[in-house]
Amino acid sequence: MAIRTLRHADTLSAPATAATLTEALALWYGPAFAEYTSDPWARTEADRLAELREVARERLLAARLDCGDSAAALIPEIEALVAENPLREKRWHLLTLALYRTNRQADARAALRRARQVLAEELGADPGPALRFLEAEVRAQSPSLDAPPFLPALLPLPEGEPTARAQATEQAGKAVPSLVPGDLVDRDWELVDLRDHLSAALGGHATLVFVEGPAGIGKSRLLAELRQLAEVEDVLILTARGNRREQDHGFGVVRQLLTARGNRREQDHGFGVVRQLLEQQVVERGGELLAGPAAPAAAVFNPTTAAGSRPDGFAIQHSLYWLIVNLTAGRPLVLAIDDLHWSDSGSLHFLAYLARRMEGLPVLIAATVRTGEPHDEEGLFAELASDPATRHIRPAPLSTDGVAALLRAGLGAAVDDGFATACHRTTAGNPHLLCRLLRALEDDGVEPTDDHVDRVTEIGSRAVSRVVLTRLAQMPAAAVAIVRAIAVFGDGAALPAVAALAGLTEDDAAAAIGPLVRAEVIRDQYPLSFAHRS
Repeated sequence: MAIRTLRHADTLSAPATAATLTEALALWYGPAFAEYTSDPWARTEADRLAELREVARERLLAARLDCGDSAAALIPEIEALVAENPLREKRWHLLTLALYRTNRQADARAALRRARQVLAEELGADPGPALRFLEAEVRAQSPSLDAPPFLPALLPLPEGEPTARAQATEQAGKAVPSLVPGDLVDRDWELVDLRDHLSAALGGHATLVFVEGPAGIGKSRLLAELRQLAEVEDVLILTARGNRREQDHGFGVVRQLLTARGNRREQDHGFGVVRQLLEQQVVERGGELLAGPAAPAAAVFNPTTAAGSRPDGFAIQHSLYWLIVNLTAGRPLVLAIDDLHWSDSGSLHFLAYLARRMEGLPVLIAATVRTGEPHDEEGLFAELASDPATRHIRPAPLSTDGVAALLRAGLGAAVDDGFATACHRTTAGNPHLLCRLLRALEDDGVEPTDDHVDRVTEIGSRAVSRVVLTRLAQMPAAAVAIVRAIAVFGDGAALPAVAALAGLTEDDAAAAIGPLVRAEVIRDQYPLSFAHRS
């Protein structure tokens, strides 16, 4: 039940997703690493795998609903899933949708009421945006809730029939039209999520979305697509970008959001990102925006304050909140923040403050977050990311077909299957690495044929190695030691041996591996191996 299986399933049509997850779940034979339960690393890994299994079970039922399977037949399965863990909102979502599609609208509303009651009693929290949005759709009897046309889920085929499976998958894939424009491939469902979150914000359901993933996976590209989607609506769009060299500047991100553009050298100043977000709006509409309780926020945009003290107390955060409220008086608001992991501390504190108080506001905060990137405010960052109300979009690596599509677009020529497969293997489906490889292949005049597969491996190894070495330069010393040890042992290295060679305890080695996995330097599997063949 590796996370790559789930990511791959997300790129498929509903029938193909159902088939893939059915096969994956059939491989589960009970608790993972049961023989190592006394070891801390095993408990952590077993918990992670168990959570992935639960996610796969939920996604399988969602895919079967999307295939047009009989909702009445699925209700008992979903009810059993809800009973196992009633705090997982996705299960209440599935149950409500299945009940609605069997013309049991009263029962669907009752399920939503039960969900709200359970969450309030157990967590002291209201349902998240997705469940609240579904509740509104049920009340409105929205046509979007109607069952889709029946698409038979692909059943596992006997061994020896790969051609039949490929043909079936291809035919099923045609049932779901691509939503991806231009150079954006394998991102259908991510765009669906972004559209849903934008629609929720337009309807007054404030949402915080983290677009998460390793460097080069396409997070910024999705954020740019969100801005294009928002531009066709009557929405105020404010943008900002964090920067590693600006993390000591206060309100840098917030200031960028309210300015035409930010200054990458402002991170020593308070609220640098906040200034990026808001300054231009303050300059143009200061009298209107800084009225009433928002007045103290003027200190954030004062040049003297920007160069000296950091106005990051509760009063400033509260006044900035009212500034945001004033901004939404005319139209919905989208705050698009790239590289939030490099945000200054003041801006991050304010965004956390805002995220907890924006219910009912027509606001969408969408931020890209690089996994594995350390932050001075690690605790606050983790708290914000793990908040039940935070939505997560995690773009997966490109499929081989996606790689082939980008190669055809970039080279303007047909691409042999073996050549595309070699490019996919070399880059592990990372769009940024693929673009670097593509440029290197063009510079060397390599034609996209099966005769040049060896050249792909040779050139790709050099291109990927440079990127990976750059990532390693930003990693802690323990992580670098782990990488060197794995390089000595080769793929399939065991944790005890790697830890010993790196001069670390097994617990410290396991902790150092986490950032390497999140940065896709090391594969998310055991034994240990590199993510890229370089």
